[in-house]
Amino acid sequence: MSESLAPQIIRGIKWSYLSTIINSAVQLIYTALMARLLFPSDFGLMAMANAIVRFGLYFSQIGIGPALIQKKELSQNEIQTGYTVSIFLGISFFCVFYFSAPLSEFIFHSEKVENIIQI
Repeated sequence: MSESLAPQIIRGIKWSYLSTIINSAVQLIYTALMARLLFPSDFGLMAMANAIVRFGLYFSQIGIGPALIQKKELSQNEIQTGYTVSIFLGISFFCVFYFSAPLSEFIFHSEKVENIIQI
């Protein structure tokens, strides 16, 4: 480890900003395409469903990847555990959002959002 900490931090910040910029650009393009292709009422339904799904996405990515990245050397057992926990979390959050989709009717006052979330 001959490199000092400052260049590593700067490089990490650059990658983080690049990732954020690319993610924002892709979201903007996606939103523009959906706004162009869908009727306004359908676009509103997609926006409501997207809000719920994105909310769940934040919780499903609770840090398994970053936790593994922090270790200098990983054993096969740690890799398998991280993979298993990630799959379990994905399935768990899918079930939570699938079965709680009827609650979205009360949040958004729309019956159609439930089906979109479940799909």
